[in-house]
Amino acid sequence: MIQIKFKHSFAFRYFVFALFIVTAIFSTVAHTRAADGDLDASFGANGIVTDNFNGSFGIFTRSVKVQTDGKIFTGSAVLGADFQNFDFGILRYNTNGTLDASFGTNGRQIVDVDGGSESLPVILLQADGKIIIVGQRIVTGQSVRGIVLTRLNSNGSFDTSFGTNGKVITTYDSANKVNAALQSDGKIVVVGNWSGSSFSAARFNADGTLDNSFGTNGVVQNNITGNSGVSYTVTFQSDGKILVGGLITNSVSNTGDFIVFRYNTNGAVDTTFNGSGYTRIDFNNMRDAAQSLVVQPDGKIIAAGLATVATNIGNVFGIVRLNSDGSLDSTFGTAGKVSALPVNAFIDQINDRYPTLLQPDGKIVVGRTRFINDNANTGKQSNIARFNANGSLDTTFGIGGQIATTQIATLGDLALQTDGKIVAAGSGLNNGSAVAARYLNTAGSPTVNNPTLRYADFDGDGKSDVSVFRQGTWYINPSLNPNFAPDAPNASYGVQFGQAGDVTVPADYDGDGKSDIAVWRAGNLAYFYILNSSNNTFRAEQFGKTGDNPTVSGDWDADEKADLAVYRGGTQSFFYYRPSSAPAVDFVPVQWGTSEDTPIFGDFDGDRKLDAAVYRPSQNTFYVRQSSNGVMLARQWGNAQTDAIFAGDFDGDGKSDFAVQRFSGANAGTWYVAQSSGGNRAFQWGLGTDLPVPADYDGDGRTDFAVFRRSNGTWYIFQSATNTPRYSVFGAANDFPLPLNLVR
Repeated sequence: MIQIKFKHSFAFRYFVFALFIVTAIFSTVAHTRAADGDLDASFGANGIVTDNFNGSFGIFTRSVKVQTDGKIFTGSAVLGADFQNFDFGILRYNTNGTLDASFGTNGRQIVDVDGGSESLPVILLQADGKIIIVGQRIVTGQSVRGIVLTRLNSNGSFDTSFGTNGKVITTYDSANKVNAALQSDGKIVVVGNWSGSSFSAARFNADGTLDNSFGTNGVVQNNITGNSGVSYTVTFQSDGKILVGGLITNSVSNTGDFIVFRYNTNGAVDTTFNGSGYTRIDFNNMRDAAQSLVVQPDGKIIAAGLATVATNIGNVFGIVRLNSDGSLDSTFGTAGKVSALPVNAFIDQINDRYPTLLQPDGKIVVGRTRFINDNANTGKQSNIARFNANGSLDTTFGIGGQIATTQIATLGDLALQTDGKIVAAGSGLNNGSAVAARYLNTAGSPTVNNPTLRYADFDGDGKSDVSVFRQGTWYINPSLNPNFAPDAPNASYGVQFGQAGDVTVPADYDGDGKSDIAVWRAGNLAYFYILNSSNNTFRAEQFGKTGDNPTVSGDWDADEKADLAVYRGGTQSFFYYRPSSAPAVDFVPVQWGTSEDTPIFGDFDGDRKLDAAVYRPSQNTFYVRQSSNGVMLARQWGNAQTDAIFAGDFDGDGKSDFAVQRFSGANAGTWYVAQSSGGNRAFQWGLGTDLPVPADYDGDGRTDFAVFRRSNGTWYIFQSATNTPRYSVFGAANDFPLPLNLVR
């Protein structure tokens, strides 16, 4: 094995080659880091930022959201000097915790919707950068009596294309406990209780009008005989069905239970869910309430909130996991339920502040406000706990699985950044400030084995490496240089492996978190040749034959190892893969596609398995067989005559997005992305003659727009983590840039 080592000059304009033999190509690089749950010192002042909106007389923080560029929004109800009227107070922070001066007035925006009083804003972020705010409308001296929605442009000004001059004002009587979520098609679902109904929901179109295809004139209202209650939270399944969670109270005993409803997309109760359309869960015949919902990639449903299990210990974290049919998942906790006592907590009150996050690694983060009464301290502070996927407390997080932050006296919300860090927002002591905190949490970041991300990551740092294949030699410019490079960080290297005509198939076949150098050689008996990065050993495996497409090799069975795989076109086309999790199985066939189709590499349902996916040129349509449920997903997107076709996770939600780059016509060089999280995106990057090389080069969990320009051997990368360009001269005109494997 010959390795070619070189470094490029400061101007990156030429290569200097030196040949030498090495016995070890890759080795583990030791890293040290602070513990998960520690405050992130790179954010604000030792992990904390506070703001009083220039001297507000009361601040009640409800919401936090993270933009795709890493900027952070918080939403509060801000009391004016008259001590009567509240307005929405929105802050936007840069990634380091400083206020973003490009938003509102020096990072702050006070939003007065109707001259009255607005409270408890929920922030929803559209893919195009616009900001939707949903809250409760209050009339001074009266009960809460309506819902308001407003949409802001990315700079904080009202978006006048929404509602009336950017505002929607409803008159639902006694609207209370309002929460909202944004559908992938831009529609807004608002839940709570109003007009005498325990469980209410309304759906608004993307322009702010009520959606008459939902319920009756856009509204659904439910009551269960003999019971009262309230809806606290709403989310969506991958098939578009709507889940609503809340509290149901027995009018005689005054005990309360978790309740989770499921609605069809038209607002009708889905009676296939637990046979009735709802599931009711009791912890100990006392007072319980489901205050947040998340859906796992496998379709299971997590509901978290307040649970009371004994009168002498107050209220605790209550978490349940349901199967997709609404039944309790017996593999979680005890018979599907978990109750965990917050540290040093004695008394709590029922509220709607139990925000929940699902990490990409399956761990569950739940937050709440805890009341302190330990004879040494009296007050409130935020309490965040992390649970393993089986429901047990994750003791690697904070202290014994939990963290407490005194600066946040009342917790409002949690958000998960694409790098795994946790952002918490709430109110300071005596509601005198809006407070945000950020915590280190590397376990929550996407793993290097996510099949949609970090293609050609040879050093295992979670970032794709700029790399090319040239007539049997691999040239790699690692983002984290191997420790055998004495002149790091400028060291790059070459490895002779394979020959001209081989197909490059880099992937992590040995499960060490690094891509292995590998090629596929066609023949009546085709072979994969793999250089294992974990121990520098070589292996050859026969799989496939001439005419197959091996660039679909990756993790098909979610065991964090890449599987040998090929796509074989025909009247009935097949994906074949050899599961690394089942050594005795030679191959698994998945029938999908026809003779004209081309295979697409991606995980479109977020279950960390590659899906059988093709693009049909005659219809300009992606067809996906989702591995999580076998359901077909189809999306007409792009044009095979003018576009390069591929997929990537551009919005960082753990699911592949349908994407094309236009190589001809008036818009040549423009990328068009249909984001799975909602909305479409167009971005001009590169020229029509450039080769698209989409991958995650900055390690933020999102695919970056990137091209390789043959004429000057330059990579042009737009880094999504910072929204900044990066340029690297690496390779020659006839080289094959490795991420081009993903493009059709």
